[in-house]
Amino acid sequence: MADVWGYPMGVISDQQGHLYVTSDQGHKLVLRIEHSPIVASWEHNLPDSVASGAVLDVEAIVHIDRLATDGGTPVLTADLSALGVARTHR
Repeated sequence: MADVWGYPMGVISDQQGHLYVTSDQGHKLVLRIEHSPIVASWEHNLPDSVASGAVLDVEAIVHIDRLATDGGTPVLTADLSALGVARTHR
């Protein structure tokens, strides 16, 4: 993720909720900012570190705060392949 610094000249939104920010300082540009149709948070019991070869029981709860009405059913994926574990869908 990069830091962005600019000199906004105008801000406007459209009917879909996209936000447009214009700048004319240095580089003339229009930034379009979109939001995700899903907003969620999670609680977990993941430790900061694990000893190699140790058994780890992982529990997590995902809270969906906002879901697009036409977005369909969300799919939760836990990709632990970097730990040598198969990908799990639920």
